[in-house]
Amino acid sequence: MAFISGIAVGARGAFVQGRANVRKQRANLRSQRRCVLKMNMDEAEDEAPSDTAVPTSADIDSSSGVNQSRSDLTTQLLEICAVTNRGQTASSEQKSIIEDIVASLEADNPNPAPVETDAIEGRWNLIYLSTPFYKANPLLASTASPFVEVGQVRQTISMETGELINEIDITAFPMLTGTVVTNGRLTPVGAERLEVALEKATIKGGSAFERFDLGALKLDIPVEEIYQRVRGTVPETFIDTYYLDDKIRISRGKGSNLFLFAKMM
Repeated sequence: MAFISGIAVGARGAFVQGRANVRKQRANLRSQRRCVLKMNMDEAEDEAPSDTAVPTSADIDSSSGVNQSRSDLTTQLLEICAVTNRGQTASSEQKSIIEDIVASLEADNPNPAPVETDAIEGRWNLIYLSTPFYKANPLLASTASPFVEVGQVRQTISMETGELINEIDITAFPMLTGTVVTNGRLTPVGAERLEVALEKATIKGGSAFERFDLGALKLDIPVEEIYQRVRGTVPETFIDTYYLDDKIRISRGKGSNLFLFAKMM
């Protein structure tokens, strides 16, 4: 028994050390991004005409240690995400700018323990995803088809009930609309991570040709039960949140996929 206990303690220590190393690597990456952004802005200042307004070193080296105030950065983030179709049509330059802003915000997170704050609860609207929808969610594999378009993606988090709900509006050719709703159980793991165990998915009808109401159509898929039968495990994922305020949430999932959400009122 002592031998087994020693193995368990060793495994736990390795896990904690691994998490610490990941945090250190992320901190180094954020620092590097801020340095690159500062250099680019300094170069722009040197090359710009004297009558051109450009950020100065004073703007960059603010007392908070980030390039601009959180309010300015979140406003810029919302504006650029609004023209990228939630990241699906973002150019390389736009993605780079978004990553730089995200790095600056993550370095000045007003809620270092997002999972433990009330601000994480409520309804959130997805405004940016760094990867195609069908790669981020296996239930959206069908959206790889050119005949399927993803509309709004909403996420509801309730720490009180331990539940996460994703609502994804879909339009399929020819003009068939509907909503895919997934329900999952939330388990807090540390100050930044929420583990999610997927329970079920529901496909709700919308309309056909914007004339015929399909709201009565509803198909429940017991995802948890199917996974347990086929694979012997419950489908799980996680959400790591590295920035949270009353307007936006910056989270990452498996594969370091970046998710940006705006709070819905």
